[in-house]
Amino acid sequence: MANLALFQQQNLQQVLNLAGVEIKDLPSFADDLVAGMAENTQATYLSVMRRFRQSGYTFPADADSVADYIRRSELGAASLNTHIAALSFWHRCLGFPDPTAAIVVEAAMRRLRRERGVIQKMARPLTQAFVINIADMLLQEDSLKAQRDLALLLVGFSGAFRRSELCQLEYQDLLLDGQFMILTLRHSKTDQEGKQFRKLIFRASKNKQYCPVRALVRWLDSADISEGRLFRGFKPGGKLRESLSDKSVDNLIKHWAKQLNIPNVETPGVNPVFSGHSFRAGFITTCRALGMSNAEIRKISGHKSDRMIDVYDRDTQLRENNPTAKLW
Repeated sequence: MANLALFQQQNLQQVLNLAGVEIKDLPSFADDLVAGMAENTQATYLSVMRRFRQSGYTFPADADSVADYIRRSELGAASLNTHIAALSFWHRCLGFPDPTAAIVVEAAMRRLRRERGVIQKMARPLTQAFVINIADMLLQEDSLKAQRDLALLLVGFSGAFRRSELCQLEYQDLLLDGQFMILTLRHSKTDQEGKQFRKLIFRASKNKQYCPVRALVRWLDSADISEGRLFRGFKPGGKLRESLSDKSVDNLIKHWAKQLNIPNVETPGVNPVFSGHSFRAGFITTCRALGMSNAEIRKISGHKSDRMIDVYDRDTQLRENNPTAKLW
């Protein structure tokens, strides 16, 4: 089954071990279900299977067991939605009846939402003001890593990239022109079928020190990168790795925020914190504050509708027509 190679072999074997299934017994349609699944989703679904089994539940599970898992869990509703999706996937993928569609499971989730509420985990926007402050800090350093970080920062923000998308970009996905560059996303969270999405980013005409195109070109030239991944990690000795993990992007953003003494960097709760999604949230928040239309924003963000743009643009919505601005 060729597409099963999308799962790292060790991950697939872990799933089969947890489920008590031999690879020879996989149904023929398992390949189609697995094909195109994003790496992050693979890892998440594997962790759900592991957690479910370590909690003492058998696999395949019945509806009562899944409902009991929900009731006993300390997770929030949003996280449990992911767990339900993962359990549903594994049952279908391995050829077992899906217990998550039963009314008893739906009832358990309804009660949980009513009792705990649904607080969606949000990324704090890394707005243009923050980006400029971080860039100024990086421009004071004269190192290959600082060049990489500056390019990652400016490209990530200007292109409203998800962290996974930044890490997947390859040299062949880059087209340089005199006034702009085009970066082609071969796959993304909302494009698992590989229809591709092209992001055109102009060179900075005024503040050239913050130009994402110039920063990327300088990084690639200095690192002698002419093939493979655009962004790379560093080995302990300083040599380049072949790629950069999305977790590293998440850690970098938090590190930059700490260096700028920005509070609430790693204090999750109701308030959003900086994460790998902060580039995307920051781009949208900044563009809306500058008066750009949703149609303009979608050219870069790739959103299919205005609804998700409104979700990201929390700060602007809070400020607009706010009566407290006229109280004192």
